[in-house]
Amino acid sequence: MGNYNLKNIMLGVGIGIVFSSMLNISMGNREMTMEEIRNEAMKHGLFVFSKEEIISSRNQENDVSVEKIRLEIKKGMSSENIADLLVQKGIIDESGAFLDRLKETNAETKLKEGIYEIPKGSGYDEIINMLTK
Repeated sequence: MGNYNLKNIMLGVGIGIVFSSMLNISMGNREMTMEEIRNEAMKHGLFVFSKEEIISSRNQENDVSVEKIRLEIKKGMSSENIADLLVQKGIIDESGAFLDRLKETNAETKLKEGIYEIPKGSGYDEIINMLTK
């Protein structure tokens, strides 16, 4: 064995760190899809459920016939008009809190016209999700 120079050892370690960092950066950091997450979980004997699946299963467990309220959103209706209609139909208690949630989720202008059947007792996020699809 020869003489080891501290300078050469430190240079080798530094090059190794830089190289491994560059390799890590080039690999990227992408988000997994729900399907990929489920597949990985199944490999370990786990299950992954979405929020909608949990809510749906709870409704089915508690009461097979969940009451749905029919709602028609017409072209040109403002978010305030829609919130008032939701109150009128008994789907929500007050329009102000619903309008605040619309603003928080940036969905004020994303509400779409159509006929919807909204389960009684739905939360603001569930309602917004239905009305923006």
